[in-house]
Amino acid sequence: MDSKLYKDLKHRQVEDFRPKGYGLLVLDLLGAGWTSEPEDADVFRSVLLARDIVDLLDAESLDGSRRGSAPLSRLANVYSERFNAFVWLSKAYIPPAPQPGHPDKTLAALKEKTSGLGYWKFFMKDGVHGEIGQNIDSFLQLIYPTSPELWALLAGGGDTSQNWTAEKRAPGIPGWLTRKDCYHIRAGLLNGGVKSLLNYYRVTAQSLNVQDSQTKHDRLCFLLVLARPRFFTSKPTLFVVTSQDMLSPPSIGVLLIEKYIAHAKIEKLDVGHWIQLEATEKLNSLLVNWIESQGLRK
Repeated sequence: MDSKLYKDLKHRQVEDFRPKGYGLLVLDLLGAGWTSEPEDADVFRSVLLARDIVDLLDAESLDGSRRGSAPLSRLANVYSERFNAFVWLSKAYIPPAPQPGHPDKTLAALKEKTSGLGYWKFFMKDGVHGEIGQNIDSFLQLIYPTSPELWALLAGGGDTSQNWTAEKRAPGIPGWLTRKDCYHIRAGLLNGGVKSLLNYYRVTAQSLNVQDSQTKHDRLCFLLVLARPRFFTSKPTLFVVTSQDMLSPPSIGVLLIEKYIAHAKIEKLDVGHWIQLEATEKLNSLLVNWIESQGLRK
């Protein structure tokens, strides 16, 4: 699911790290909450999102970022010299896509590597953003489940996800999500809808990232092509595995990390996908200890 469909949920890390003296640049996602909401999926290519981040770092005279697995992966490929270290949470490093594919074939290939991605087809439907908006409370209670096992419904094929929202199922909110958090998530989505956010899925399903691994029409794409023989980073890396994540199986993430970033430290927490919410204290402590163990705190 990556950290796409949320607003203002990084506050638990901000509130812990800021008093410790860490400088923080907290970025919101393109299309989320009150940021720009482009409808063109091409704008959501990973290398372009990575360039956005670097532009912000330049504007603020800072280094460092966390903004989703794919953009972070392209930062590691193209702008590795700008960073001291990298951390992936739940979803691991994603290597650049070498070949284009038909959307159905792309989804089928992804499904083979996970426990299922039935919800992707639901997200690809024309007009689905309106359907989600009309059933926003039910949708949020599926995205933020009371039990990780509920995500088996998202992983399942057919119309499982659509039926959930259409039937307005509402089992409640999980104990790790406060009502204030729910308010921010709901308000952020309703403010701009989810139409723009769904492009994070379309850009993969339509293989739009592939062009940046093949063409040399600008410096950014050229750098990514040059990086092809070394789709990894030598910088200190931490990967925090979430053992109950039904949509990002830990075994797949570990295989990717071991293949491309063999020196990475791998830690595991027994929670679902929303690690920053489900295990706030454990995650924050783990991050601080790792950062300090690498001598990265300034």
